[in-house]
Amino acid sequence: MVREGIEILSFEADSAHFHHAAAIATLGVPGLPSPLTAVSVHLCPNGTPVRLREVSYLYGHAAPQGFAIVGGDFNSLAPGDPEPDDLDSLAPHFRARYVDANGRMDRRPIASLLQAGFVDLGAQLGDRRRTVPGSAFPDTEFPTFRSDYLLASDALAQRTSGFTTADAGNAGAASDHYAIYADFDFGTASSRP
Repeated sequence: MVREGIEILSFEADSAHFHHAAAIATLGVPGLPSPLTAVSVHLCPNGTPVRLREVSYLYGHAAPQGFAIVGGDFNSLAPGDPEPDDLDSLAPHFRARYVDANGRMDRRPIASLLQAGFVDLGAQLGDRRRTVPGSAFPDTEFPTFRSDYLLASDALAQRTSGFTTADAGNAGAASDHYAIYADFDFGTASSRP
């Protein structure tokens, strides 16, 4: 699943610090002056306390001069995203996975990654569309919100040229999550919008 011309320099799976494991690849990408670190995560679905511990192992990838991207299902809501309209309709045992002591979505996992220096590419490019649940998966264990993110180091975020949530057509039947993707310009650095 790595495009021709991109060299896999290393790969590891971290199952010690993550409920579902994190896949970490270091890649040689033409046009980048140093390797790109790509991390795929699926943070714990069971509650914010575990997710806060998990994200702390990602902070080091946010070094501003480095090239890194962390993507996946964060089971968390970002600062600036709207509160889900259907949060109160969830059964209490599901709602408890997502809320703070005030009964609102707990935004601390994503907020802490942004404080570490990551850039939320969806927010940067104006796409905060929901990623869960897919339209064919009503009455799931989560509210309607953006659960999936691509977070990039500042150096990589400056080269981002596009971001999309793939929610058209039959996308909502393919998975309970809508896919997200970003485009990058590795020829020259572009200024951030």
